[in-house]
Amino acid sequence: MIKRDVWLRVFRSGGRCEVDGQCVGESGSSGCRGGICICAGIRFFCQQSDCLLSENQSGEQCMEIQQCQKGDMGTLSICVGNDPNNKMSIVPDAISQPGNNLCRMSQLSVPWKSCKCKSEAVESSDGTKCLLKSYIDDACDDVNQCSWITGSTCQNKNVSDPATEKICRCSADYVNVEFARDVCYLKAKAIGQSCALHPIQCIDLDDSQCLRDQKICACHNLTQVVSGDKKRCLSRVAGLNTTCIESAQCSTQNSECLTTNVELKEKQCKCLRNQYVEGWEQKGKCLKIADDLRVSCEEQHQCTSGLGPLSECKDGYCLCKASYTYYDGQCYFPATLNGRCNLDGECKAGVNNYTYCNNNTNRCSCVEEAFENNNLCYGRKVVGDFCNTDTECTLNIEGPVSCDGATRRCACSWGYVPELENTICVNSALQLGTNIGIIILALIFSFSQKLY
Repeated sequence: MIKRDVWLRVFRSGGRCEVDGQCVGESGSSGCRGGICICAGIRFFCQQSDCLLSENQSGEQCMEIQQCQKGDMGTLSICVGNDPNNKMSIVPDAISQPGNNLCRMSQLSVPWKSCKCKSEAVESSDGTKCLLKSYIDDACDDVNQCSWITGSTCQNKNVSDPATEKICRCSADYVNVEFARDVCYLKAKAIGQSCALHPIQCIDLDDSQCLRDQKICACHNLTQVVSGDKKRCLSRVAGLNTTCIESAQCSTQNSECLTTNVELKEKQCKCLRNQYVEGWEQKGKCLKIADDLRVSCEEQHQCTSGLGPLSECKDGYCLCKASYTYYDGQCYFPATLNGRCNLDGECKAGVNNYTYCNNNTNRCSCVEEAFENNNLCYGRKVVGDFCNTDTECTLNIEGPVSCDGATRRCACSWGYVPELENTICVNSALQLGTNIGIIILALIFSFSQKLY
């Protein structure tokens, strides 16, 4: 490539000569043939008696349009000027002097020009030639023929068959409209995104439209709802037990779209699982399931769905029926220790947490490491363990001990301290006296050792 600061030697072709040196020009551009200076080499040509260098790439310097078009750039290139203050030096005429092989050269400074592609053409990917611009659906050989249109690419007409001809097409994220073959519009990817350039930008969003004033993609009417992925508009479903695609369609408060038939892939609007239940008396309404005693209720169904069949809605609250006991979220028949049972909850509700229903005997028994006392089961306790009753502590720990009401832990009474790995409570004064006695004995022993 010719740099801006290099002299481009141009000379008259046809002058008489004896040796090549008399024909002054760019190295290899001229030669003396048959006593006459002629243009030589494949990159030089004669233009009005001047030998001009044919340029091969876009951006290379030139004086005449033929220098661009006779090179690889082709007929779609032109020689255009740039900054008039940016000039290069040339030698327009070189005349040989007989006898001394010297040349008389006159210098001239002209504005710098370069080879560029015409407005209807683009540079090839390698920058060596000018190619005609292609429009959408036109044939193409080079990606640059299409890339002048934002969002377009040169690809096979049949994408799955690489043998088919290549044409310009909008890429996957863009779309074009008929009769507008020089533009690709960026598709909106979600409801609420812009369609300011053209309504077709909403094309991938099902049942949507481009709002004229806001210039955004939106649902066709106010009764529709936007899908979770915001890529389509869905009709709102009237109520429970009707077909749906997504939960957003379900109009009933506290409802969702659930699969009702896996094989058929059927879905319907149902009350929120494990939280609400459809009323028996108030059809089509989702009522909150009771998860504890004394939770407010409107129907029996709310209580039995949460606390079990042995519960009821009484005076506006969920309670266990008469003669039944609540334990850990359910109402049970309260069994007795060694009495018949079917569920662990029956034993725990009737006795306490240290029992279970023995599957071999179907009777309530104490759990392992617990012991029986007065028809109840108790776990092993030491000072500091959690407790619910004083009995749990007094049955396990010797001395004055109780279940502290504030901390719910077994604690020695005031004035007593735990000993023997927290299994006994002893008088603190007695313990102090014992400790003093031990210290005195230790001192006596130490003194006696020194005497000997």
